[in-house]
Amino acid sequence: LLDSQRQLSANISVLENKLNELNEKKQEFPDNPAADIADVRLAFRGQTPAMEQLFDLAGEIAAIDDTLYVLGKALNDGKLSLVPYMRQVRKLAQQQFMAKALAIKIRGLCSLDP
Repeated sequence: LLDSQRQLSANISVLENKLNELNEKKQEFPDNPAADIADVRLAFRGQTPAMEQLFDLAGEIAAIDDTLYVLGKALNDGKLSLVPYMRQVRKLAQQQFMAKALAIKIRGLCSLDP
């Protein structure tokens, strides 16, 4: 119990030191209050609803690519049999095709390079 208490006291002192360091760093930027710092998610927002949808579609397409890669690796490692693999690949390929087709259509409507 005493060892645990000593360990907790040491952890508390480390946390207090880090908190003091953070407060010192915070004082270096007095003219930038936290309320003025923009939300990071706003940097990845489109200017129009169509651009917003393009960002979402790009994320969906990339996620499906990653999922297909992991499924292929599971099949090669013998952790997944062929029938469920093919079923999932077919479903994901259809979903990715629709996402890509919609992205191409939006890009055409927005006069962006295809």
